[in-house]
Amino acid sequence: MWCVGIAGATETASCLFPTFSLARLIKITSLPIIERQDALFMVFWVAAMLLKITAFFFAGVLCLSQWCNLMDFRPIIIPSMILLMALARYNWKSIVDLFKFSEEVFPLSTLSINFFLTLILLLVAHLKGFKPR
Repeated sequence: MWCVGIAGATETASCLFPTFSLARLIKITSLPIIERQDALFMVFWVAAMLLKITAFFFAGVLCLSQWCNLMDFRPIIIPSMILLMALARYNWKSIVDLFKFSEEVFPLSTLSINFFLTLILLLVAHLKGFKPR
């Protein structure tokens, strides 16, 4: 909404990363030391993505260890990291493939996982008589 409000809908639609393109336009004249705010924006963006990936990886490894009835999650960290790196390396060949996936496959997979799987889990919990604590 921020990008569309400042740059307009057509300009935002034509940008590959509209938020980053908008960060290039920011000029802070009171702080001449920080001349390139887009670099500062990238530092925060990469740090936020690293934190997000770390949190999701920890949750995934913890759930996998509980699913396999392991006493400790540490033995499966390295195999899970190798699998994650292999999937990240061989997922898409170009940005065009990523956009094609985002338009065609991602909405259907998100709908099936987020809605139908959650609904099935809720029904199973209700049939088993699960009571929240």
